[in-house]
Amino acid sequence: MMITMYELLGMIKDGKAPKRIKYGNVIYKKMNIDNYEAENFNIKLFDYNFFQESRLNDEVEILEEEKKFTKEDFIKERMQLDGITREQFDEKYEVKECNCGMPFCKGFIAKEKKEKKIPEKLETVDFEKNYEYRINCEQSFQDIVIKINEIIDYLDYLKSKGDE
Repeated sequence: MMITMYELLGMIKDGKAPKRIKYGNVIYKKMNIDNYEAENFNIKLFDYNFFQESRLNDEVEILEEEKKFTKEDFIKERMQLDGITREQFDEKYEVKECNCGMPFCKGFIAKEKKEKKIPEKLETVDFEKNYEYRINCEQSFQDIVIKINEIIDYLDYLKSKGDE
């Protein structure tokens, strides 16, 4: 399929850029979100000279049309990678759409479901009887106070630098 450079830039902007294209006699592969690199050379498609010479109406051939990756395809691939059944997948993951634009992204992400456990009863600690727990709490509190004082000192330092 042939398109213009202008259309290619629009596809890149929309996050739908093809992975491989042919411009002139050179085949380019997508290297990151917004540029292509020649497969056999160290040449980038969108370099400084590209925009100087105004090649927006030049034609580019898309070498591979990417098949639309569906949510079901993503789930099947992830189940195979994890070696789990569909029921186990549904218990463990929640699938959401992803628009990160990275070349390897398939348009979906599987996030682990987090169990929300509500404690039935909060544990109470007798500080008089549990000396070790009390010492740990006091030490943690002292650590927090030290960090807060360090932050205050740093903010004072930044403020004094700004006044100079």
